[in-house]
Amino acid sequence: MSNPLARSGLLLLCLALAWCCCVDVRAQENQGREQSPAAEVQPPPRPARERVRVEVWGGGVGQADLEGSQGGFSLFRTGLALDYADFKFAYARKVYSWDDNQHLPFGNRGEDPWTGFQALGVSFRRFGPVTPQWMYFAGGGVSSSFEDGASGLVGPRAFGGFTYAGSPGWQVSLGLGVFHNRVHDTILPMIGANWNRGRGSGRDAAGWAFSLGFPETSVAYRFNSTVRLRLGLSFDRDIYQLCGGNPASPGGYLETQDLIGGLYLDLAPADRFRLTFGLQHVFGRELTLYDRDERELRTYDVDSSLGGVINAVFVF
Repeated sequence: MSNPLARSGLLLLCLALAWCCCVDVRAQENQGREQSPAAEVQPPPRPARERVRVEVWGGGVGQADLEGSQGGFSLFRTGLALDYADFKFAYARKVYSWDDNQHLPFGNRGEDPWTGFQALGVSFRRFGPVTPQWMYFAGGGVSSSFEDGASGLVGPRAFGGFTYAGSPGWQVSLGLGVFHNRVHDTILPMIGANWNRGRGSGRDAAGWAFSLGFPETSVAYRFNSTVRLRLGLSFDRDIYQLCGGNPASPGGYLETQDLIGGLYLDLAPADRFRLTFGLQHVFGRELTLYDRDERELRTYDVDSSLGGVINAVFVF
């Protein structure tokens, strides 16, 4: 995946197929890039302006080398999201642990190229009926992502479109998303579908469900109202501002890209509490460095690795 056209094509395909599947006729909201693998597991909705949803997660990815070198890193992620009415606040953090720095293809071959990154985001979304079978969705937000000590890469975004509820259990969505930051400007068509999404949520119902959506495409089987097993594939892409003293690209930018395949156990031990345990295989990994003038320096492939995640959702 070192060809830039191939990377861009994969990104467009994944996001275009995925983006608006996160919207269905029950007004299940888009959790954005910071959404964890358990985001589909939601309690029965209360009226939007009465519901507070809190989500926390943590996980890690094991040691992996950069291709062509003996140096590598492992990764730990944590995050928090708070939803109220039409608004969402999200915070996420990544911490890198490096090995064999002297063999890394970037940096000064001594100190760690970077250690910690943070991302903050605020967003707004609105859903509403147009006809008995059609509903609209629209929203926008702004985020900032940066290496510890850096000023932050600010990125506004906006999206909108329509969802059609066809035969029982099926929904299809069409729309457009616009994303901007100093490194990339992107306009994406939004198209997707899901079947039996959320089947059995809050009910003693069993059955299969399929969702082609962002950040996860999944096939799931719900045994009852408490236990669900889910197989998912997700695409993760982040861009961060680097510090002025960063040894890999002073004042530049880092873009990370991963494909994540996972097997997840979703549990609902209480009416408004959800818990997920996941085993993951992280592959198709890339690190791309840009200089302070947003010019691409080089893309580095990263070996695949195993990881895991734990996620909890509380609704009040």
